[in-house]
Amino acid sequence: MGKGVFYLAGAETVIISADAVFGDWEAANPHGYADIGHPDEFPLRYAEFIGCLRARLPPSYRAVTDGRWRDRDSVVIAENRLFELCLTEWETDYYLSVTPRESPWRSLAVANLPRAAQAVFIRWLLLYPLRVRTGPWTTAMYQPFAGIAAAA
Repeated sequence: MGKGVFYLAGAETVIISADAVFGDWEAANPHGYADIGHPDEFPLRYAEFIGCLRARLPPSYRAVTDGRWRDRDSVVIAENRLFELCLTEWETDYYLSVTPRESPWRSLAVANLPRAAQAVFIRWLLLYPLRVRTGPWTTAMYQPFAGIAAAA
C-alpha cells in the first residue's frame, strides 16, 4: 500500500516533494539527500525553503513567525486579511495550503479561495514542481491552466 495524501478540509493545497527541497534521495549518502552534506544543513535548508516561499507571495501577505498552528499538523507561515498559508510536513512531502482565516470576512474568503490559491500557487510553481491531491493515495501535476485549454 502506498502513502496517504494529506487533506486539509476547506483549503486549496499543493504538494512539494522533499526531493525538490533537499535534492534527490540517495541511499548511499549517509544523510539521504544528494544536496545534504551534513545533518546540520537540514534546518538551514528548511529555513531557506520557507524564505523562498514567503519571498514569492503576493504583496498583501505578511510572514507569520510566531509559530502559530492551524491544526495539529499545519503551521501558519504567512497571512493576509482573508487567508492563511499553512505548511504541513507529511510523510516525505511538504503540503502548502491556502485556507480562509477566521474573521468577519470569512464568507468573502471562502468565495474567493480558488482564485486566491491560484495566485499564490502560480508564483510557487516558478520555484518548485507542484502536485495536487487527486484521491486518498494519488496525486497529479498541478496544471493551473488546464481548464482554459479544455474550454477552448
